Amino acid sequence: MQNSDSIQAVKSLDRYRSDIRSKIALLSPVLLMALAMLTAVGSLSYSRGFWLGMQGWGVFNWYVDYGSGFIKRGLIGTITSPFLSGHTPAFVETFVSTQHLVLCSLLGIGLIWMASRTLIVDVRSAFLVWLCFATSQFLPTLAYNSGYLDIHLFVLLFLATIMWKNGKFLALGTIGLVGPFLHEMFVFLWMQILVLSLARARHGLKPPEIIAALAPFASVLLIISFHSQNAVALELAEVPVDAEMRAVLFRQQFGQTTVAAIAQMIKMFREDAVNVISAAAYFLLPTFAIFVLSWQRWRASGPDWPWRFVTLTLATLSPALVLLVAWDLSRFLVMTTFCGVLAFWALDRGKKT
Repeated sequence: MQNSDSIQAVKSLDRYRSDIRSKIALLSPVLLMALAMLTAVGSLSYSRGFWLGMQGWGVFNWYVDYGSGFIKRGLIGTITSPFLSGHTPAFVETFVSTQHLVLCSLLGIGLIWMASRTLIVDVRSAFLVWLCFATSQFLPTLAYNSGYLDIHLFVLLFLATIMWKNGKFLALGTIGLVGPFLHEMFVFLWMQILVLSLARARHGLKPPEIIAALAPFASVLLIISFHSQNAVALELAEVPVDAEMRAVLFRQQFGQTTVAAIAQMIKMFREDAVNVISAAAYFLLPTFAIFVLSWQRWRASGPDWPWRFVTLTLATLSPALVLLVAWDLSRFLVMTTFCGVLAFWALDRGKKT
């Protein structure tokens, strides 16, 4: 009986593989054309924000490290200090802009691969989803923010999504532990992974997945507990910025508490409500287009599609909770489009990697 079941399972697997190969062979020209168009549109979109430089408010990221003691956001400086220590600001700027372009290119290649997995299932609907992403403000904003650590966090989230879908919980937890040491904002991006895991909880969660899903929060607690403002003062003294910016960095970027940040954000939302509403309407438009297209794609895919759609919505929008503690509307709103296509890929009924 067991042998019969095993043979039947093997035959089913062979039929599934054959079906996938047939689809690839049948759609190959269309698939390649769709990927080429997405690559071209995405590259053009990225070029709108591309420049060879470094954002002024991102300079400090590359000069502060753990040399004077443990501080938040000191990991990237610690990693790169062997390459940048003793060099001129011009050299540091060239290094930063180069690594930014390289990482953006690698992420772009990864996203094209991700798109191909959904295009295999249904070219037209998936193409429109990814076209919304490629034409959104995410790519030009990412290109423009050279020097910020956004690209590093996005690469980690991209990898984490792959690990989540394939059940690689040790790797997922490792990514979750490391991310907040680059920047605490990672815990808000991680809300996507947390939502995806909670959605899967209705089928039962394995202990390794629970531990992995909570890993970034453990890191944040460690960072808050051991962060030293005295070490920050020593580190900022080496950053090539004026005294006024150095004071703002010390007070707001490193010294502000979560409660104070939330209070400040509430005040800013009240004083600038019209700008907040108009910015949300503009920058979230591609994100909501992805929701509509996903709904159209999934509604005939099985009885659980409403559950997947709700999960997609929450996983996409939850990272925007970062606006509770930080004010950078365009930068944080457009990242929902990126989170949207990651969640779309994770929940879509395509072939596992």
